[in-house]
Amino acid sequence: MDSTESVSYSKNHWRTTRRGRTIADWLFILPCPKSNKEVQKLLDLFKSIAAIAEEQNICCISTAEIYGLLEVKSYADYIEKDFLGRKNIYEPLDSNGFPSIETPNFTTKLAYYDSNNEIVEQDIENMGSLIAEIYDIEINKHCADPTTAITFDSSPSLEFDEKNHRYTKNEVVEVRIGLTTDIWFPWIDGHIHAYRPHGEEPYLQPVNHPTFGMVYDNRELVSYHTARFNKFLSESHKIVSSYGGKCKLDTTEGDPMYAEMCSTLGVRLD
Repeated sequence: MDSTESVSYSKNHWRTTRRGRTIADWLFILPCPKSNKEVQKLLDLFKSIAAIAEEQNICCISTAEIYGLLEVKSYADYIEKDFLGRKNIYEPLDSNGFPSIETPNFTTKLAYYDSNNEIVEQDIENMGSLIAEIYDIEINKHCADPTTAITFDSSPSLEFDEKNHRYTKNEVVEVRIGLTTDIWFPWIDGHIHAYRPHGEEPYLQPVNHPTFGMVYDNRELVSYHTARFNKFLSESHKIVSSYGGKCKLDTTEGDPMYAEMCSTLGVRLD
């Protein structure tokens, strides 16, 4: 990559969040199962959500991974094997006799600008490495932290009372879906530019938005991938509702500006 050309003229204004943080989260709040039959229904729900995530290219397994001793062929397949492992139904051991559970690598199909400012759609695993390469900067926790584009806490967290042969009486099970980069949003703060080499000017200057102030227009990239994320949320919400669950937006960790662009239905497109 010609770093001088890419730094001087890149139209990428997006960044990542610091590892462990998110810009916005959506919670699926589900009634906790009280029997093996209800547990199986919950597992089927999780697998259905995972299938939608893969269908919309929101969260996919990047390669055929070996999960312990078994091959994981899809995200739904991983969720089932992970669940069985947690319940000690399937628990391969490593050479030291400890549970051998490895999380596969996940990708998200996203659009970004290449060094010629042409849009590229690609399955991306590490957003921090990508933006660091584009701007020829060091990977850092402020705007180019190694992270996926989305986090998906999707395995049922259930505790089994072996003595009484029943699941503990938790009130709810929460599923958290989080966005870790502002590439999903139509208007973004452009904080990435503060970490570029000094003396370089961005190709496009920020615009004065009537609601958000001085921001960068990211709507062109959003038109490629955010609608798919919203579709994923919408379809997942239907499944969760049929199970008796609810959907909740959580923007407590993120920037208030981005919170205004979110609803329980997803992220605004313009």
